[in-house]
Amino acid sequence: MSAEKILVVTGETDLEARVARSFSAQISGRVYRFFFASSGAQALALSQQYTDFGVMVSAVELPDMTVFSLLQAFPILPITVLVSRQDDQDQIRQAMSFGVYDVLLSPLENPLFRTTLQGAVYAAKRQRSLQLLQSDYQYSMQQRDVAITEYHARNQLLNHLHHELRTPLNAVVGYSQLLIEQSLEDELPAYTEILNHLQNTGEQLLQLVNHLLDLAKLEAGAMTLDCQPLDVKDLLDDLALTVSPLFSTYGCRFLVSGDVGSSAFRADRRRLTQSLGLLLKGLTQYVETDFVSMVVTRREGLVEFCLSGIQITESEQIFQPVSDFSALSMTEGVSGLELSLSRNLWAFMGGEVVMEADCFRWSLTV
Repeated sequence: MSAEKILVVTGETDLEARVARSFSAQISGRVYRFFFASSGAQALALSQQYTDFGVMVSAVELPDMTVFSLLQAFPILPITVLVSRQDDQDQIRQAMSFGVYDVLLSPLENPLFRTTLQGAVYAAKRQRSLQLLQSDYQYSMQQRDVAITEYHARNQLLNHLHHELRTPLNAVVGYSQLLIEQSLEDELPAYTEILNHLQNTGEQLLQLVNHLLDLAKLEAGAMTLDCQPLDVKDLLDDLALTVSPLFSTYGCRFLVSGDVGSSAFRADRRRLTQSLGLLLKGLTQYVETDFVSMVVTRREGLVEFCLSGIQITESEQIFQPVSDFSALSMTEGVSGLELSLSRNLWAFMGGEVVMEADCFRWSLTV
């Protein structure tokens, strides 16, 4: 901790010696460091050399200027104690208008001077603490403004990408379907095959773009939840209808069972279905049995989804974020983003994914 710098501007000839005697312990312990000037010009020169004076003790009348002129010229005003030769109330009021800490009468008496100076040093430390807090607050506000600006910029970018990428892809898929129907009517099987390939490619690319945009929304904090009462049976029926064809391509059946009770719970149906669907879709490539089963239970404010029939030795690695986007590809309709996005969505909803010895377990607080 550095010593408190104190500037003394006065014409009293023996003041420097009295200060050395009165504050010998603080000087030797490097708590206080005194600087002496006999004129306003010398004081200003010292203030330019040392910009961190915490306290200044100055006579009202100086050889080359008044102390009020000195205070106006000071670059950074320290806590100031004035020394006056007379009890002049007008002079005291003028001093107080400058924010002077105290006014003492000359000649200085050691006990009073010592007490006043210690109080001024304490006030200087408190002033610096307040300035530091204010500076930290201003910096925090600046960082907040930067974060808000970046947040809005990310949202604008995501909205722009949503329009510029998804809209034309939806158009490609839609027009492909119309052309497929027309080619079937005209009995043009060669064109139908080409158009089917075009439609499938467009749908896969649209799916990949949707995954990337959702990951970007999660990263930017731009995703929101719309929690509504949710019937678990309807959710599972929809999930089985959607996911079963994916597992059937691997010669595997997908079964859903469990008793979650008759009461509904609140959740975002779209995001919950999306997260479960993505995770199941991403895990299809790890199927090594004839059937995969999901058992759903509800207990103590939790809904748990336990999936068995999946064989993975290093479960944590499959959830790692994608670092090489050039390696992304659509294999059997799976892009490679499903598992990472699913886990991020589940965590966003306040859930947890755990790989146990014989099953994957998703838990969601309700």
